Parts: sequence; structure tokens; C-alpha cells
Amino acid sequence: MVVTTSGADACPTVPGQLHENWPVDDVAGQDLEGVRAIRDDIRARVERRAADVIIRPEDNANPPTGH
Repeated sequence: MVVTTSGADACPTVPGQLHENWPVDDVAGQDLEGVRAIRDDIRARVERRAADVIIRPEDNANPPTGH
């Protein structure tokens, strides 16, 4: 999955990949409260997408060994 936060046309995509553009405010010029609000918005979006991920049994058939 590829997520862009602005300038989606400037980011090349790979066929077959899921691509989403999340319009978020720029942190430039924001005070600390504004930056934290943007951070929290991105965190919530990531958590929602992570909850959408379905792990199939075959995905775990050959887990990485960590080597």
C-alpha cells in the first residue's frame, strides 16, 4: 500500500499496488497544537487501515525466521 499526503500526481505508482491519497494539512507554520492534531489524524487513519488488514492462514504458512 502506498499512501501520499499531497501531490499524488508527483508520486509514481506501481501497478497492482493499492494507492491512497490522504489530504492532510501541512505542518509548516502550525503551532504545537496544530501539529499534534495532524499527527493524531494520521495515526487514526493508519489504525483504521491496519484494522482492515486480513491475515489469511496461508500468509503465516512460512513465517520469516528472523535471520
